[in-house]
Amino acid sequence: VAEVLIRLAGCHLKQDDCARAQALYERAQDICEAHYGAEHPAMAQCFDHLAELHREQGHYPQAHHLLKLALAIYEKSWGEEHPAVARALNNIAAIHVDRGQHGEAVRLYLQSLIVSEAALGEEHPAVVHCLENLAWAHLRQGLQQEAEPLFRRALGIASRLWGDEHPETIHRVQTLAAFYANREQFAQAEPLYRQALSRQEQLLGGEHPELAPLLSSLA
Repeated sequence: VAEVLIRLAGCHLKQDDCARAQALYERAQDICEAHYGAEHPAMAQCFDHLAELHREQGHYPQAHHLLKLALAIYEKSWGEEHPAVARALNNIAAIHVDRGQHGEAVRLYLQSLIVSEAALGEEHPAVVHCLENLAWAHLRQGLQQEAEPLFRRALGIASRLWGDEHPETIHRVQTLAAFYANREQFAQAEPLYRQALSRQEQLLGGEHPELAPLLSSLA
């Protein structure tokens, strides 16, 4: 029943009916607590959903509190080196980004990366996302030299995981190209944009509208 309520709440959230979504999430939380107890991972998942709802509404202190509760449950249930712990750290970091607390976000994104690598290995899709989140957090602080190797490493892992022609890899090529272009390092940016354009043309055809931004970047 709780899972159905959570899915229904998600539908209401997508329709911006936050009040109805919150009522359903809280009902699901009550059911999970009665059935599993207050420190079961199912409760942590309820906290995650409620935190997402509060974040959508800009209620950052409430969201942060719920995510910290979820993190504590995941750590107690599965230990500190578990993918759920990494995801929880990532979610808390995002709250700090929303609040402009970029130094704390960097610390938490780095911790999430370390946990992800320990739990999943150094070449896993979750590690790619952690690297990118950490890179963007550094950029928000103006630390471009810290961000560059993270973007490059994310691209390297994506290429090995999915191959050079996969949309996930092409997206990382474009991200690195934009990073260099924003720094006016056009000699580094141009070949990456051309590489992304060539691969997108192979995937989508020469007339696809998604090619327009790449063509504009090369103009």
